[in-house]
Amino acid sequence: MRYNLLLLLFCFLTTNGQNHTSYFTGNLQDTLTNPLGGVCLMGGSTEDDNAMKWFLQRANGGDVLVLRASGSDGYNDYFFSDLGETINSVETIVFNNATASNETYIHQKIEQAEAIWFAGGDQWDYVSYWRNTAIDGLINEAINNRNIVIGGTSAGMAIQGGFYFSAQYGTVTSETALANPFDNNITVDSTKFLSNKYLEEVVTDTHYDDPDRIGRHITFLARMVKDYGVQAKGIACDEYTAVCIDTSGLARVFGEYPDYDDNAYFIQTNCEVPDNVPENCESGQSLTWDKNGQALKVYTIKGTIEGDNTFDLSDWQTAVGGTWNTWSVNQGVVFNNPSDEPDCMEPEPELAYVPLSNEEDIWYHVNFTQYKMLGDTLIDGLTYRKVFGSEGDSSFNQSTATLRLFIREENKQWFTSSSELPLLSFDLNPGEEIEIAENLLAKSLYIDSVLLGNGEQRRRHHIEIRESIFADCSGNFNCYQTEWIEGIGSVEGFYHSNPDLYYSYEDGNLLLCYESESESLYTRWDSIGCNMKKIGVGLLEVNTVEEISVSPNPTNNFVTFKYPVEAAQKDLLIYNALGQVIKRIRLSANQQVSFSVRALDSGIYYWQLGQQSGKLMVE
Repeated sequence: MRYNLLLLLFCFLTTNGQNHTSYFTGNLQDTLTNPLGGVCLMGGSTEDDNAMKWFLQRANGGDVLVLRASGSDGYNDYFFSDLGETINSVETIVFNNATASNETYIHQKIEQAEAIWFAGGDQWDYVSYWRNTAIDGLINEAINNRNIVIGGTSAGMAIQGGFYFSAQYGTVTSETALANPFDNNITVDSTKFLSNKYLEEVVTDTHYDDPDRIGRHITFLARMVKDYGVQAKGIACDEYTAVCIDTSGLARVFGEYPDYDDNAYFIQTNCEVPDNVPENCESGQSLTWDKNGQALKVYTIKGTIEGDNTFDLSDWQTAVGGTWNTWSVNQGVVFNNPSDEPDCMEPEPELAYVPLSNEEDIWYHVNFTQYKMLGDTLIDGLTYRKVFGSEGDSSFNQSTATLRLFIREENKQWFTSSSELPLLSFDLNPGEEIEIAENLLAKSLYIDSVLLGNGEQRRRHHIEIRESIFADCSGNFNCYQTEWIEGIGSVEGFYHSNPDLYYSYEDGNLLLCYESESESLYTRWDSIGCNMKKIGVGLLEVNTVEEISVSPNPTNNFVTFKYPVEAAQKDLLIYNALGQVIKRIRLSANQQVSFSVRALDSGIYYWQLGQQSGKLMVE
């Protein structure tokens, strides 16, 4: 009891330093939880309690960090106890100047947080203090690698988009912006800052109803189109209104409608209008972005206590509970008219079937077995491809390779010489099944596509394999789901239909990667990859490239990878000296990612991004 009393007393103390001030409430011992991710955008003034509960619930009982550049501890009790949500602690850190961004104490607090909230104030303080420092690097690492939830109100919402009004030279009114879209105060910035998957081409705005900010927001969008050539989008909130976005991109709108007229706005360049750029967006002239009154499509949603009105940011079209309008501007005057849902969906082109590959292709299985097709042979009047296997961790050695099996393709089915049943069948429709071995059935679940290493989209069949004595997978120990990729085969390898092998990694059956004409097209998520050879006890050869920069290197704190935009949606892999994957980071379009290496022992590590690789030195 005495310890708890002392702990409670300590929690109400504040620590003051020259560069920052800290206010702490809660448990002093850090806790580790699995946060649920997401983004909460609050339009300013008083926070909406239900949106804040959503935010705290996404912290999943962890530690909440409030970052601000003015004010004090107003969030501490509100988050920790007033809302009734269980969290471990709340700490507010006030940045008194830009130098605070270099302080290790703040870096550690970001690394320990499961939720980060950005308070209101002046967004230029946030941008000028944090951008291109350890602060934004660690925040982005926490978003991308630990799935923390983030959010902010007013200025804290303004900085969330991939584009943002930085307010470097102060604020701007709608009247001023519409009269001159190049007014000095209109600073729409695209320099990489915060990483939000669903907000990459979005500029946010707040306090939408006090004062009216529609005009300036349209101007921000016009500048994005003119200056950057993007399909500009915007999200805006009235005061007391919040947009809460989960990791699937579903945005819920919280407010107190019908008691109050609380609205959120989802604005996009109208895809139905060809060549949709402003007719007049020039310095010193009134903005015109009219397109016959169809320049922008806008979905307006009333915020409710339950947050049951939604907008899907994964397609910017699926929506519930709101109304569609068009916005346009003619000589500085805004027009708002009712509209229908935009029809922007383009059907995916039908992918052509890709047949069995040629002799330049190599399948790498576990235990360093490489398979390659070399020549044909006739068996019972049918032509089969001869598949040879080469053992070892070096390149395929044709002189020592041994014949392993025979394969032929007929009517989108692969056959071996040892069975009249198909090894694979790529002509199955979803729901259909076929026998692929004695007492073994393959059922098509659904078909999609996979992006290969050369940028090609290839049809992928999701398959359930089970013993035929069972009607479904219930109670069937040897039932599992796998993938068949056209032209490549099963990700379980050539012997996937052998019930004694298909579930055993150690038997050397799983396909690690597939290479065609010396280019790695498919790589299993946990493998080293076709281009990374194992030597000695597992050290990796490296392929140094200029397109990717790693700095600082060596490092004992955090490291930043900068990469070309083409690397977006690929995985950055970090390996230890034994060739084991110890860190996997899915890259966004931000062209840089930062993460901490403090938890790693000193030594040599290796990174791989697609076909490129290198060393990472940890001190």
